[in-house]
Formats: sequence, C-alpha cells, structure tokens
Amino acid sequence: LLGKVWQIVLIVVGALILVGTLNPFAAFLQRRGFNRPLAVATVFLAVLTGLGLALLLVVPPLLSQVSALWTAAPAIQSQLADQLARRPLTRAMAEPLRRFLPADLLTKHVEEVFAYSTASAIGVGVAGTILALAFYLLVDPARYLRLVFAIVPRAHHVKTATILGRLESIVGGYMRGQVITSAAISIYVFCLLWACGVAAPLPLALLAGLADVLPFVGGLLSATPASLAALAQGPRVAMVVFGAILVYQEFESRVLVPKIYGKSLRLPPAAIVVALLVGGSLLGIVGALLALPVAAAVVMLTEELRVVMPGLTVDPARKEVDDRATRAYEERSARAVGGEDPEIAAAVASEVAVASEAAAVSPDRT
Repeated sequence: LLGKVWQIVLIVVGALILVGTLNPFAAFLQRRGFNRPLAVATVFLAVLTGLGLALLLVVPPLLSQVSALWTAAPAIQSQLADQLARRPLTRAMAEPLRRFLPADLLTKHVEEVFAYSTASAIGVGVAGTILALAFYLLVDPARYLRLVFAIVPRAHHVKTATILGRLESIVGGYMRGQVITSAAISIYVFCLLWACGVAAPLPLALLAGLADVLPFVGGLLSATPASLAALAQGPRVAMVVFGAILVYQEFESRVLVPKIYGKSLRLPPAAIVVALLVGGSLLGIVGALLALPVAAAVVMLTEELRVVMPGLTVDPARKEVDDRATRAYEERSARAVGGEDPEIAAAVASEVAVASEAAAVSPDRT
C-alpha cells in the first residue's frame, strides 16, 4: 500500500512540516486579536510575498547575466583557448575548445530540457497541493486534533499531546537551521563576488541561499551561475569563485550542518550525515529534504514510546513523571465540563503535556 501511495504520503508529510513551521506565527497573530482564518491567511500571504520578492530580485538579473554571457561566449571561449595554448600541459585542449559550439550542446540535450520542464511543472503542482493542504489544516486544527484524540485511547492522550508538541519543536528547529545555513551562504557568496568584482552579486547570493535548501545539488546550483558570471572578470576569477563556493559547501556539509541541526534536532553529527545519505539514496532530493526531520521524529518517537533499545534501560524518574501526568490528566478531564469531548480532552492533555515536559527537564518541579 505504501508503495502505491508514497507520493501522497510525501505530500501529507510536506504539508505537516509546513503546518509545524507556520503554526507559531499564526498563533502569535491570533493572540494579537486576529481570528484564526485571517491569521493563517496573513501568514501565507507574507510567505508568498517574501518568496515572490526573492524571485523578483533573482530571476530578472540572472536572465540578464545569462543573455550577456551568451553574447560574450565566443570572446571568452577564444580567450580561454589562448591561455590553454600557452601552457604545455593544457595545449592539447586549446584546439577542441576553439571548435566547440555552445549551440550544439543545447541541440543535443533538448530532450533533457523538455524532461526537466515536465518535472518542474509536476513539482509546481505538488507544491500547490502541499500549500492548499497546509492551509486547510492550519485554518481549523481543532477539527483534526478532535479526530486524533477520538481515535487514541484516553490512557495515551497525554503521550499523544507530548508527541505532537515535540514534533512541532522538531519542525521548528529544522526550519530555523535551514534559515541559518541559507543566510550564511548568501552572505558568503555576496562577499566573495563583491571582492572579485562580479556584477550584481546580490541576486546570485540570494540564488545561493535558495539553492542551499536542496541537499547535495545545492552547491552545484550555487557555484555554476556565480562562476559563469565571474567569467567576465577572466577565467582565473571564475575558477577561484567556483572553487571557493565548493570549499564552503564542504565546510557547511561537514561542520556547519551537523553543529546547527545536531543542536536543534538533538541528533549526533554522524546520524545527520547518515540520514542525508539514506534519504538521498531512497528518494533523491525529496528524500534528502525530509531526511533530517524524519530522523529526528523517529528518535523522538523511540524515546517517548519507551522503545527500549539493546543495552538501554527505561529511566525510572521519567516513567514516574509520565505516570503522574496521566493521573493529573484523568483528574482534570473528569472535573472539566464536557471532559469526554475530544476537543476538550485535547486541550487538557496539551496543558498537562507541557507541565510534564517541564517536570522532566527539572525533576524537582511538581
């Protein structure tokens, strides 16, 4: 069954990640007097506006640079061939480079261009579906919580509320980490291109920040346009830019990502690298995108459901906290008006779960 509907499962998971990311902002506006639909619509409008402005800053200058590079390609090609011909080690590559025609490359790969265009159109449709599903889930979350708490036995209501709260924290940590890494590479690329004298460094820096969302291929998507734009300053500058961005990508993958995501997602650095490799092997870019939050969620579920792994034992203090939270939930829901209603049960369980988490962090607290 999962093999048949895995694409739908990915859409639902993507929507839930978006819900966990945007729900704190919607709740903040709701506390400021907005009703729920207006708060959600405002958050979605702000996100779409920000994305549109980023694309507006990136796409037109990038297309202009591509057009200018295409016009200057024969002169750059001749200059590079002359430089290769001056050195004995690279002299053999000079003549093939002079005979190379960029138009032939486009002709040979026209079918691949159409295939990527089709995949892009499908990706836009999937993204629209994820946005619509996330919007419906955010507008009326109580309805879906009511369904969850109606299905789950009362004995597990507090645990369910704890898991839902921690899932939202995991998603928030993942998105915060992504914002940090995207901002870091944008600043780095901007400073690099500005120091090398490349025209319009801001659009290329923003493009690098957007491409950083994509694991593995993000570095290539960042380095290629920047190095092509740097060709106007000469082949050596272009090679320096390309190499500097790839070196930064290695630093980010090996050092920055494990440090940032390991702290926010509570995953060791080795687990982060393995999760990215496994996700990328199973589902490509989509799998790599979902690898870290899914891995963090699996670890959290193992802890919360008390799945005892080989060599580990259950913490008796944490078990006592859980038992005390379950008793407190039963007492409070019994006193509450309509305590049997799933919506009331969800609210009471969420409050008890928050108190239980605080007690687990500080065992001396009641």
